[in-house]
Amino acid sequence: MEKFEIQRNEALDLSVVRVLKAVTVTDIVEMLGERFDPHMTKNIIWEFLPGTLQLLNVNDLKSLMENRRKTLRSRRGGHTIFVTHDPGEHLLMKWYSTIGEPLAEHQITLHLADDVDEAIELIIRDAK
Repeated sequence: MEKFEIQRNEALDLSVVRVLKAVTVTDIVEMLGERFDPHMTKNIIWEFLPGTLQLLNVNDLKSLMENRRKTLRSRRGGHTIFVTHDPGEHLLMKWYSTIGEPLAEHQITLHLADDVDEAIELIIRDAK
């Protein structure tokens, strides 16, 4: 079974990455390098339904942030939005946003949302 499903919306310069099961930081880095980087979009929605981040820890998130530094310049002015209903993952994503100084440096905004529709509305609202 695939671990990720990616849908793109060119009009919004958006990729929705749906995490389909529990993933490791290695899974995420490999997917981003193979399937995502060649088609980088300014806006990214990470939907962790039904997938989960329960296999990741704080050090994994730091590692992921370091790995992604190289792609941030191309996403200037974009959004990264996390969709999850799990309280533990919600806290983990809040923590990730606090270490997101490289994102701020490249003017990328981090948000948490309850569903993909709400996340898309945030992107549309900020585009106005």
